[in-house]
Amino acid sequence: MEKRIQHLPIGTILDSGERRYRIVEVLGQGGFGITYKATAQIAIGNITMSVPFAIKEHFIKQFNERKGNCVTIPNTSNVEEVNESIGAFLTEAQRLNRLSLEHPGIVKVNECFRANDTAYYVMEYVDGESLRHYTTHQPGGKLPEADALAITRRVGESVQYLHSHQVTHLDIKPDNILLRTDGQPVLIDFGLAKHYDKKGRATSTLKVAGTSDGYSPVEQYLGLDKFSPQADVYALTATLLFMLTGREPEKASAIKPATIKAMLGDNISSNVCTAVLHGMEMRLEDRTQSITELLMELNGQATGGKVKKPTGITELETIRIDRKKTLSNSFSRKWWMVGIIVATLLLLGIFLLTRETSPKRDFFEDEDETDSYYDDIITTPTPEHVESYEVVADTTLIDSLW
Repeated sequence: MEKRIQHLPIGTILDSGERRYRIVEVLGQGGFGITYKATAQIAIGNITMSVPFAIKEHFIKQFNERKGNCVTIPNTSNVEEVNESIGAFLTEAQRLNRLSLEHPGIVKVNECFRANDTAYYVMEYVDGESLRHYTTHQPGGKLPEADALAITRRVGESVQYLHSHQVTHLDIKPDNILLRTDGQPVLIDFGLAKHYDKKGRATSTLKVAGTSDGYSPVEQYLGLDKFSPQADVYALTATLLFMLTGREPEKASAIKPATIKAMLGDNISSNVCTAVLHGMEMRLEDRTQSITELLMELNGQATGGKVKKPTGITELETIRIDRKKTLSNSFSRKWWMVGIIVATLLLLGIFLLTRETSPKRDFFEDEDETDSYYDDIITTPTPEHVESYEVVADTTLIDSLW
């Protein structure tokens, strides 16, 4: 069966309204788009030159086909979902255009536009190689630990910047990290990126879940509807695992801690092994919660000298549990104090009652002395004497314990 061509033919002209781009090469295709290398004529003063660009085309492999240069949706039941995806694609491109101006580790976006019944955004063309290509062409097909950590830290800083603006990339992997000629890693391909409001809710209602086996966490396969930096933590950690071993991680639902340990072997430092295991925990709640924490743990500083939270408990839950323990301990101490006071008062009352009713022969052997003793005792107490023997609990003291 002949394989259908899904990409634009080489030589196709894309007109954005501001510039005309000529497709010269297909750089790659994923589930949600096709990336091309294109050239455009740029005038600088009286000089015109051909400048390379990278262009991302919105094309959902599962739903779209191509008729001529136009993108079609054969199954009409998918029209609404595809159109919604195009809207999110353009919105994220516009947002990325603003963010990319402020960070060297994020690919620059120049413009976005509609054409051919789909959408495109134009990026700088990074003249470098992918992290995958760079890694596999090193001795042994992997990177030394120091080099892998250096790249992870620089990519991590870019991801931290995105997260500070409530944006998650959701497609971090060796293919989507390019290395400039000066060694600066650049995060590219924001086709799956999502933005969230201040309450952590997605600003788009796109239902399609884009994933990359080996790098996407299990929860991403079900779709993410709230701000989840832990998804990028998993992907960046899996990328580090690839750099350290030269091997593709198994799918998140299948990979086990023992498998990760075996992949890393005995030549990787213990703190890095620990950080990788924590960063690739299957359950989101058990996983390292932020890029900041991941980078600190890679340096052996993640817990800041504190005991790491129990597996399966989030930071907020840990705070609640600690508070409950504190309140419980405080509550127990108060009851112990109340119990001691009540017991003391009861014993004192019993002692006084016994002293008042016991035969005094226990104290004196001489009968004359006994008689003399009884002569001195007031046998019919007055109200003033009775009051002097009353035991009154200090309710103010007890109340203060609460």
